[in-house]
Amino acid sequence: MPWIVMDGMNQKIRFVVRATGYLWLKKYREARNVTGLQERSRRPRHNPRRTPAGVEHRVVELRRRHGWGGKKLQVLLEREGIHLSVSTVHRILRRQGELDPYQAQRPAPQRFERSQPNELWQMEFKGPFTCPDSVCHPLSILDDCSR
Repeated sequence: MPWIVMDGMNQKIRFVVRATGYLWLKKYREARNVTGLQERSRRPRHNPRRTPAGVEHRVVELRRRHGWGGKKLQVLLEREGIHLSVSTVHRILRRQGELDPYQAQRPAPQRFERSQPNELWQMEFKGPFTCPDSVCHPLSILDDCSR
């Protein structure tokens, strides 16, 4: 016996016709036709905790004036008495289209790798470590050709 291929809407209609789906039956009766069974957005219509429009406008205004990101803008907003987290400022900038979605994914403009040994060395001080008899001050050294 072959499988019966049926989309979601046809299944809902069959279910309502059999009068066993009380929720869909109620939706069908309220709409008085099958369009009441269409999928609806589950997105909230209102977010009571959303940042007020005036504050969002101020964030965008500061961004356009200075070109800074969330951390620096948050400091400026704090000075004005507007208390927002860095992530909220970033979310506002993204929602208002002020951030380039590909900016964080751009490749580095210049590679530091050298073609010959000993052309460029990098050193990093690792901080003092206490050893049993003394204090050790290690350095990490890297030759960019041989990485």
